[in-house]
Amino acid sequence: RTNKINDIQTVLADEHFDLSIHFLVEEEVLNHATALEHVARQVQGPILVSHGDIFITPPHLDLPPDEDNCYIYVSSYYKPERISRYGVVELTDDRRVVSFEEKPPHPKGKFVHMGVTFFPGDIGDKIANLENKTEKNMVDVANEYLKEGRLFGLVHSQPWFNMGTPEEVLEAAIFRRNQV
Repeated sequence: RTNKINDIQTVLADEHFDLSIHFLVEEEVLNHATALEHVARQVQGPILVSHGDIFITPPHLDLPPDEDNCYIYVSSYYKPERISRYGVVELTDDRRVVSFEEKPPHPKGKFVHMGVTFFPGDIGDKIANLENKTEKNMVDVANEYLKEGRLFGLVHSQPWFNMGTPEEVLEAAIFRRNQV
């Protein structure tokens, strides 16, 4: 495990990004809320979280319009039969989130969470106030902002892929190959 992390750090260290990249290695596998709490202590500012198995096209996302609210990147580009495998989001016309549920059996919304979330600088406070935070995931943390009316969706209208299975990796690879 350490070798893989060192390999990733080596590759990224050789890249020239207009940002600062920090690595936090978990000594044990943690849930999202606990891992985010550790990151929030290190960063002490806004945090953009992206799951590692996401392939986004084009390879960029719009920035949130402000740093005071929580933004989840959502899409209506997915196979309808797979909707219950995602976090499902219900939005108003002005992109306020009405509901955000992880893998619901009966989805209310038509947008799915793409695995990318922008958390404002007060994320550490939100997590600190969670009950049973060791059992909470990213949706639970984002829903703390929903309670305050501070959770919004940023709609990505281009294809994207959740590469959680070999079939999904193949779909993304074929899509990418056809773009070149």
